[in-house]
Amino acid sequence: MNAHEKFRENLPFYVTGALDANERRALEDHLQTCAECQVDLALWRNTAQEVTEQSASLRVSDRVIESALGQIRAEQRQPGALRRAVDLLLSQIPLVRHEIWPASALIFLIGYSAAVLVKMEFLIQLIAPMVAAWGIASLYGPENDQAFELAAATPTHQAQILLARLAAVFGYNLALAVTVSLAATPFIPTLSLSGLILSWLAPMTFLAALALLLSLWMSTGSAVVIPYLLWLGKFILGNMLVGESSGPVFVGSAAEGITLFIRFWENPLLLFGLAAVLLAGALLSLRWPDRRLPRLV
Repeated sequence: MNAHEKFRENLPFYVTGALDANERRALEDHLQTCAECQVDLALWRNTAQEVTEQSASLRVSDRVIESALGQIRAEQRQPGALRRAVDLLLSQIPLVRHEIWPASALIFLIGYSAAVLVKMEFLIQLIAPMVAAWGIASLYGPENDQAFELAAATPTHQAQILLARLAAVFGYNLALAVTVSLAATPFIPTLSLSGLILSWLAPMTFLAALALLLSLWMSTGSAVVIPYLLWLGKFILGNMLVGESSGPVFVGSAAEGITLFIRFWENPLLLFGLAAVLLAGALLSLRWPDRRLPRLV
């Protein structure tokens, strides 16, 4: 490459001011005697001017840039999934029917007092699932939430709202049931804490899930009555089978069916599995806003 070609290559750098002092001085000396490079220099200067003018017309305003940067910073400051879940849970607790909290505690207190007084732990087994079913049946829907339409219009998905309320109410009832069971153990000599908890935990979970699904498809009243009848039936029919020493109350297929019904409540894995299926069904049913079955009550 000869000196002339080297100077021609440096012309765009000269226009943009990218050459050092020595290169700039040498190029300027060459331009005084080279007409061809003078023409090229004029072309490069025109090109640089056009680029500058176009860049100025396309320049984004400072306000737009600041707005974009602010949005990026806000996204970076967004809380994690756990924090969002906790915030949603805390925001939904005040929207649950207020009477659920004191009423549940009062019923557990009465059941505990009666169980300790008469030394009959089955009273705790009886009330724990029933209280949970009532609370869960009353936590969602236009019957139970005066701001239901407003909540349904928020960006938060209905399933997330439902799960947050479910976690709050079921967790509260679970804590009450465990506390009552723990407090009753010292006063009932034949009572095992683990045995007592296992006797109501799986039925409580199943009946709560059933009540939730029924509350979405039927009504709050139906969602309370049906689980209550099923759970009370377990105790009534079970006592009738135990009392058959004076003579059989049920025979044949009726006795077999009732025996299977009693064993159903004594199978924790089955109850937990069905509870998961019912919960999934409840969440899926939110996709059909016009869902309704005939209500019993």
